[in-house]
Amino acid sequence: MTPDLGCYAKQYAEGKMSAARAAEEAGVSLWEMMEYLRSKRIPSQYDFDEWLKDVETVERRVEARRGPPRRRNAPERTLN
Repeated sequence: MTPDLGCYAKQYAEGKMSAARAAEEAGVSLWEMMEYLRSKRIPSQYDFDEWLKDVETVERRVEARRGPPRRRNAPERTLN
């Protein structure tokens, strides 16, 4: 059964939900939802503050998967 992306895209366009939430509710990936929104020429409801918040969320999730960053020793430089 094909999800009704139009219903969720409309809610996104009206500012009632984020693109990520619309995708989740529709049962598609965020990338599929973004492509659908572009194909319907629905303008982005995304501003810099939201972008920054998303970047921080991604960084936290990546760090949680990898664990704390490992410290590497810098390679020794040799002078010729």
